[in-house]
Amino acid sequence: MRHGGRSHLFNTGVFIAGILLQAVHLGVLYLLGGSWAMLLWSMVTWALLMGGFLFFWMRCGTPEPIAREESAGQAAEAAARRQEQADQLAIAGTLAAGIAHEIRNPLTCLRGFTQLYGHKQPQYKEIMLSEIDRINEIVGELLELAKPKEPVYEPRSLPLLLQGVVTLMRPQANMYSVGLQEVYKAESEQLRVNCSYNKLKQVFINLIQNALEATPEGGEVVVKLTASGTIVTVEIADQGPGIPPEGQHRLGQPFFSTKEKGTGLGLMICRRIVQDHEGVLEFHNRQEGGTNVTVKLPLYGEYGG
Repeated sequence: MRHGGRSHLFNTGVFIAGILLQAVHLGVLYLLGGSWAMLLWSMVTWALLMGGFLFFWMRCGTPEPIAREESAGQAAEAAARRQEQADQLAIAGTLAAGIAHEIRNPLTCLRGFTQLYGHKQPQYKEIMLSEIDRINEIVGELLELAKPKEPVYEPRSLPLLLQGVVTLMRPQANMYSVGLQEVYKAESEQLRVNCSYNKLKQVFINLIQNALEATPEGGEVVVKLTASGTIVTVEIADQGPGIPPEGQHRLGQPFFSTKEKGTGLGLMICRRIVQDHEGVLEFHNRQEGGTNVTVKLPLYGEYGG
């Protein structure tokens, strides 16, 4: 995408933005006297186009993980490629943020009119409010992907971070009637990682939440922490149905999820955060059933070399 890449990305984004805003406009027209079919069509159009935009963005604008190069020439070529990808991602991010911002304002209006005139079709009111809130949530996740806040990194105890997350998620586990167990085989507070505390916390909340939702009543989710050499590993094992073979390579892609109403954006954000911490996020099916999610991070200080 060296030739005309930026203009192609910009023109495509402007085209999508125009149709998205038209879709939201149709929704408002419905609430002022249109038909339910018009509103449903506008929402379907929004979802399809946003999915297409995210797919285009990920294909054209997502930087590849940095690998060690064998020669100075390869290193220079890789640096140039990463810079080009970073430029593309910056354009796509700015465009996505603008689209999300412009959609969120009409959504607020759309939700208000749905509440105001919903008594005309009460059987659809709650469905519409739920779907509008879902779109708003997707817009928020898109903003997070498009223009994440600049994190502040500092050395923090990973075991203490995990203990805090598990304590936070325990009421959710009780609500699902699922056990939540911690297994720390490594030395405790001395295991530190250089991290953005809230970002890394967001990753583990998301992953444990997914594990709890996948595990049936009476099952158990186990959070393990181990260290080897300069790497600390967190494993989250559930007792759910596992990942279908055809879906394993698609985890983390936009709008692919094994959950009925999942968007896949949560795992995209998790993968991005882990990569920003120079780590790796992996998913594997367990032989005894369920899924094993692994997060590997470099240790900080004397334990990290």
